Amino acid sequence: MGGAVYRGFLDGAIATVMKMKGDVYKEVDILNKMNHNNLIKLFGACSEQGCSYLVYEYVLNGSLSGWIPG
Repeated sequence: MGGAVYRGFLDGAIATVMKMKGDVYKEVDILNKMNHNNLIKLFGACSEQGCSYLVYEYVLNGSLSGWIPG
C-alpha cells in the first residue's frame, strides 16, 4: 500500500489521511480486525471517483522506516 499522505483534523484531533488509487476495502477489513498497542488505529475509510482515503490516528516522530536501522 502506498500513496500521498496528508495531515488533517478529525473531531478536533490531528489525523493522518492516506490517498490511494483503487479499491482498498479488503485491506480495510483486515486492518479493522487487528488490534495491537504497536499498530496505529484506522479511524475510517471512504472511496470516491477511483480514489480511496484511509484515515489513521496521527503519530508523532515520523515514519517507522526512520526508526529502524538498516
